[in-house]
Amino acid sequence: MKRTIHYISSFKHYSEIKSDKYRSKLEVVQAHVRYAKRKAVEMLGNEKDIYDMVKILDQKVNSRVALSFTVAIPNDIERADYKRWLQEIREFFSKQFNMDEKLFFLALHEEHDLQEILGTENKHVHIVCSQITKENKKLRLNPKDLSRIHKEWQEFLKQKGYEIYKDTSENKTPKLGLQLRTNRKLLEEYKQKLQLEREMREIEEKANKTEKLDIALSIRGTFDEKDLENVMELSRKLDELLKAYEEKGSVKVQNERGHVNYNLEENTEDGDEINFDTSPRL
Repeated sequence: MKRTIHYISSFKHYSEIKSDKYRSKLEVVQAHVRYAKRKAVEMLGNEKDIYDMVKILDQKVNSRVALSFTVAIPNDIERADYKRWLQEIREFFSKQFNMDEKLFFLALHEEHDLQEILGTENKHVHIVCSQITKENKKLRLNPKDLSRIHKEWQEFLKQKGYEIYKDTSENKTPKLGLQLRTNRKLLEEYKQKLQLEREMREIEEKANKTEKLDIALSIRGTFDEKDLENVMELSRKLDELLKAYEEKGSVKVQNERGHVNYNLEENTEDGDEINFDTSPRL
């Protein structure tokens, strides 16, 4: 059986302007769509329909005008099947959100430039949609809704003939991969982290030691002065970078489906980002 990961990113709600670069919420949404289109190898939907709805919703005070998120898809999908997959993904989320399909825009990315770091192509789809349902009501998603969406997305993949797996190796986690793809600054920091780790290993090998680094550092004769300074500086930088990758505070919410990890991430420039990580614990 074919294998793939199950991952839906955090949901970003566009509810306010947080940068002087933009004059309206519409410009914020348009900026994200331009980003999604820039590296797209296949697209579906007319973003102008979303823009028209944004203008309507933006007439209300403190309104959420759009939603964006990213979905990982199987890496073995052939290019000839991209359009069909986008159509089926749009149909899936249109049903989950009870929203008109014309209010969705999808862009499929391959991201070959991360293959060396993450070990796979990590194909994924950027989705931008409205915040209004077919009943002309505001889209509201609570933890129970999100748990249902994840469960049904997993079933969707299984019906496609895929076995769901969770790769927990350091450089291949779905969450990290999606973060690196959508945050170039984070990507550069992660590359720096990997380089620092390589330099650390080289210094350790040069010292030809078997003890842990903190023990070896106490024996000044193991290193010359320059190497000792390098190790201490690299260790400090590594500590800072590793802390940046630790998960932020989370609260477990108990419902009839079990625990749901409810993580709150910092606001982003383009909108309020709340990460409801209800991925199955496989």
